[in-house]
Amino acid sequence: MINTPIYGLKKPLSSDFYNVEDQNDNMDKLENILSGKLTTIRLSKDSNDIFTEIQYKREDDTLFKKSVLSGGISPKYTTRTVTFYAVDGITIVATQIYTLSYTDDDLISEVLA
Repeated sequence: MINTPIYGLKKPLSSDFYNVEDQNDNMDKLENILSGKLTTIRLSKDSNDIFTEIQYKREDDTLFKKSVLSGGISPKYTTRTVTFYAVDGITIVATQIYTLSYTDDDLISEVLA
């Protein structure tokens, strides 16, 4: 049996026997994720009162995801980097980098680079 890196879901191998308890644990984890049971922590407020880092923590206080604004000049940041963490809250399992575009003062797009 292996676990998925982001959510820690139990993923049986083809040689494993089906276990109802594993399936129920997976469903409980997914329900918690989908119901939004993450704590949001806003950090690093800049001179324009924009939080440049937002952390999302699981119920066990481990880090699930972090979003960081960078590049450009506040309030028109040019990059948003989203980092996803394994169930240990430390190991990085995925990173997504978005390019931000504006018209006047309005954010009009975030394109995955």
